Amino acid sequence: MRKSMASSQRSEFDERIAEALLAMAIARCASYVGIYSAQGSEANPALFVESWRERGGRFAWPRVEGDLLHFHLSEGVDRLSPGFRGIQEPLADTPASTVDTLDLLVVPGLAFDRTGGRLGQGGGHYDRVLKSRTRPFTVGIAYASQLVPSVPMESDDQRVDCVITENGIETP
Repeated sequence: MRKSMASSQRSEFDERIAEALLAMAIARCASYVGIYSAQGSEANPALFVESWRERGGRFAWPRVEGDLLHFHLSEGVDRLSPGFRGIQEPLADTPASTVDTLDLLVVPGLAFDRTGGRLGQGGGHYDRVLKSRTRPFTVGIAYASQLVPSVPMESDDQRVDCVITENGIETP
């Protein structure tokens, strides 16, 4: 469904998602936000990155190293390059961070449900991060067409705290 969406509609939806995400980051008094670079037809947080950076917000971008995600501090996309599966990620020499320094973590997904269930790409990278006792408030961003009645969950799968779509915030 994502791939069949017109680019103009995707851009409009990304703008609405960015507005809701910005409002959430402000309301939660976030400083460091864990963010990702959209791949293909994923909901794209780029507009949020731009507006949050203008407000002095800081970012940590994930870098895949084996089975793990490691976060690196970077204010924008200028220090990103293609990495795991061609996804833009920080250069290895970018200053490292840990998930417990993040105030908010934005995650992608193929599908979400209204109880915070998330279907990822199958590598379990975000699930391992979300198992942390000190995990930050976690937001999945997606298009409303990606909300399903129930996401199949296995024992290692982790839920997000809420999902933001072009229609607003969905909370469990």
